[in-house]
Amino acid sequence: MSSFHITLVAIHGTAGALAIVFGFIALLAAKGAIRHRWNGNRFVYAMLTMTLLGVAAAMIWGKAPGWNIPVGLLTAYLVMTGATAFRRETRLRLDALLMLVAAATALLFVAFGFEAAAMSSGSLYGRSAARFFIFAIVGLIAAAGDLRKIRNGELTARARLVRHLWRMTVGLLVPTAAFFLGLASVLPKPFGVPFVVPPLFVLGFLCNWLWRTRVRSTATRPALNAADQTALPAMSKAPRRLEHA
Repeated sequence: MSSFHITLVAIHGTAGALAIVFGFIALLAAKGAIRHRWNGNRFVYAMLTMTLLGVAAAMIWGKAPGWNIPVGLLTAYLVMTGATAFRRETRLRLDALLMLVAAATALLFVAFGFEAAAMSSGSLYGRSAARFFIFAIVGLIAAAGDLRKIRNGELTARARLVRHLWRMTVGLLVPTAAFFLGLASVLPKPFGVPFVVPPLFVLGFLCNWLWRTRVRSTATRPALNAADQTALPAMSKAPRRLEHA
C-alpha cells in the first residue's frame, strides 16, 4: 500500500469520525441555536470530505466500486441539499443537476440490487440485495422531492424544515451505521450489541421529527408547533457559506 493510499484512507477515516461527532452534537443541540449551526456546518465539511475521498478511492483502487461510488455520491448529495434547504432562491440548473445525480444513483442501486439478487449468495460486494434497494428508495424519494421543488418553486416553511431534517439525518445515519454496525459485526455478540444503539438512535430521531413536522402538525393544524416556529427563523439566519440550519 503506497503512502498516498494510506494518507487518503487516513483522511477519509478521520473525516468520517469527525462527521459523526459534529453530527451528534448538532442533532442534540437546540435547533437553530449557535451550537447547532456551528457543528452542523462542520458536519457538512467533514461529510463532503469523507464521501468524495471515498468515491475517489473506490475509483482509483477499485474497492467495491458498485457500492462505494453510488453510496458516496448519494450521501454527499443528501448532505448538500439538506444543508441548503433554507435557501429561498431557486437555482433551476443546479437543482436539476442534483436531481439527476440522485436519480442516476438510485437507478444504479436498482441495477446492482437485481444483480445481487441473481447471485447464488444473494449479495454483491458483500452487501445484500436489500441494502441496494433501500438506497435506491432513498435516492428516488430525494429525486422526487427535487422535482417537486423545481416545479413548485419556493417551498413552504414546513417543507424546507422537513427537507433539511430528513436529508441531514440520513446523511448522518450512513457513517454512523457503517462505523458502529461494522464494530458490532466483528465483536462477540455480547460485546457488539451496544454498538447497535447509535444507528437506532439516529433513526428514531428521524422518525420522531418527521412525525412532529408532518403527521402531527397536519393533524393539529398549526403547521408547526411553537418550538419549531422558534427554530425556523434562527435556522434561516445560517451563514451564507453553506446556508445550513
